Amino acid sequence: MGLITYLQNRKINKALSLNNRLKKMKNLGKIRSLLVLCSIKTPDDLIKWQQYFKNIDSQIKKVDVLFYLPMNIVKESRQGLDEKIIYPHQLSWIGMPKDDKYLKSYMDFNYDLLIDINFDSIFALKWIFVKSQAALKVGPQAEDNHYYDLMINTEDAENKTKLYINQIFYFLRQINNNG
Repeated sequence: MGLITYLQNRKINKALSLNNRLKKMKNLGKIRSLLVLCSIKTPDDLIKWQQYFKNIDSQIKKVDVLFYLPMNIVKESRQGLDEKIIYPHQLSWIGMPKDDKYLKSYMDFNYDLLIDINFDSIFALKWIFVKSQAALKVGPQAEDNHYYDLMINTEDAENKTKLYINQIFYFLRQINNNG
């Protein structure tokens, strides 16, 4: 483990210990707000995932998707999504956002559900995930991610992301809040 990884882990663990969010399991029918943290590789992925989550479920009134994109893209391709994209030049040497004023609203809002699609383990997205006040935090099955409330084990989730997301919604439909 290198110095940067060591410092990142310390930051994550400290943020976890200081987060006083109210954890709450909810059935999918009772979820009204969703935040998705997504690491993508191309501008085409940006548009694809934005459209996918825009139409995910009619009962979810507020859907926000926050992207990490490892490159700058031309303004026309961003389609007004600048406030939803984190670029490498916006991060410090340790991988934390240099100016998190625009990210604070994502971290402070009490989303009902937070989904992690950060398969590239981008520290800035992990940081937002841990600092978030979301009631339920869901991510892929992993040995080192002790900050998920619900882990979904999908074979090859990175290449079968839609299956992974469908499994999240399947299991959330199975939650019985009345029993």
